[in-house]
Amino acid sequence: MNWGSRFVVDAPNVIHDTIDGVSVVINLATGRYYGLQTTATEIWSLVEAGMPPEDIVQIMRDRYGAADVDMRQIVQRFLEQLLEESLLRIDETSVTPERPLPDAVVGLSTAAPRAHFAVPMLEIYRDLEDILLLDPIHEVGEEGWPVAKPADSVSN
Repeated sequence: MNWGSRFVVDAPNVIHDTIDGVSVVINLATGRYYGLQTTATEIWSLVEAGMPPEDIVQIMRDRYGAADVDMRQIVQRFLEQLLEESLLRIDETSVTPERPLPDAVVGLSTAAPRAHFAVPMLEIYRDLEDILLLDPIHEVGEEGWPVAKPADSVSN
């Protein structure tokens, strides 16, 4: 893994949401879904905000005061796992995003160190693969779903 790289969520194949510190990530191309908690959710949020790996490592070190933990190796392993599962991809653009950091990310970098560091884990679920591949989750517009084809597009 190149430490100078930035990573981005592999959209549109990957959708995700975080509620109460727990992230659910779905890979629509494989039908797998994933659970992220605590440090895994924190790292996911930092990646989503466009932070490079070195900054993620430093924020996690500062956040947890984990001098006895090889934070660089732990973050690298977790990012590699996210890449292997095709949840992230390397951002080919060299431009740093010009968007403000989300409040959750700002909170990570300014919060007082926590007492306990938990190694980030990617919980992988395969029980709905066939269903998600058969009828993937999709964006629904104002017209709702399913949308009937216009009468002029139906062939006789």
